[in-house]
Amino acid sequence: MVINKINNYNISCEQLKTAYKKLTLKDLNLDNPKRFTEKIQWLKFYDCTVQKTSCANKINLRNFCKQRLGKNFCPNILRIYDSADDIRYDELPDRFVLKCNHDSGSVIICKDKSKLDKNIVIKKLNNFNISFWNKGNFTIF
Repeated sequence: MVINKINNYNISCEQLKTAYKKLTLKDLNLDNPKRFTEKIQWLKFYDCTVQKTSCANKINLRNFCKQRLGKNFCPNILRIYDSADDIRYDELPDRFVLKCNHDSGSVIICKDKSKLDKNIVIKKLNNFNISFWNKGNFTIF
């Protein structure tokens, strides 16, 4: 059995295939990947390098970009939380963006904090964080 370490969790090929099927409703073909998403999964499983792992983490990627492009290239981080329940809304400005560190697409844009339903935000962030290998923190810009 091949086991790879993805985001600090040991995962077997079968676990990856099961998770992929659950999320996409399609079978994952790692022997001969055709779809772009299959090729990404193949790279995650068989071509895992320190630099890729580091750049997949949005906080680490910021440090990499700052070294190469300068510190003014990245937006300011206001806070980083380990749990959606820990977010202290009273400390945040009237407008901000919530972003999960571990994936893409999990963005909540708050244009007016007074109209923000905190319970819905917590539910959405916790749903973004449900995958068994994707446990991460939440960044607020």
